[in-house]
Amino acid sequence: MTRDGFAEPGEEVRNTFESNLSVRREVFLELGGFDTSFGPTADSYSHSEGAEIGTRLQAAYGRGIVYTPDAVVAHKTFDYRTRLPWLVWTAIEQGRSKRQLDTRSTASIGVEMGYLQQLLFEHLPLRTKSIGRSPSREEVGQLAMVIVLTGAVGVGYLSEAVRHALFGKRE
Repeated sequence: MTRDGFAEPGEEVRNTFESNLSVRREVFLELGGFDTSFGPTADSYSHSEGAEIGTRLQAAYGRGIVYTPDAVVAHKTFDYRTRLPWLVWTAIEQGRSKRQLDTRSTASIGVEMGYLQQLLFEHLPLRTKSIGRSPSREEVGQLAMVIVLTGAVGVGYLSEAVRHALFGKRE
């Protein structure tokens, strides 16, 4: 599952979730596999390896990842990953990952800015109007989480931009 308006079935996208990304073995090997500097480590929950390989796939073959919403992946979500501290931390890490990706690919920033504009100028106003017409605790909570987590992504992005400006590229 992804956000509303993400893509139409069969449409090419920069990336999907890495947990359900399929690439022909020979293409994957030719591209050099995932760039592990974009993946999680013991100290970081970075997770942009799918976006990064998607940009290399597009550059090498002129084609992107095909969005297939009917594809199914089963995995366990541990309870701690549904709690606010984990969600905020992973959102910050996502922001850091996005900045790292932007230092390598100009294609990335356009995708992210497009989504951010859609979120800020379309989805949030519609959600706010909906709450105004028919308020509920659940809807207010969801709106608050979107705002908090989007802000956390921004904090991560900016912190990585500052770190990059001060110390250079991460090895």
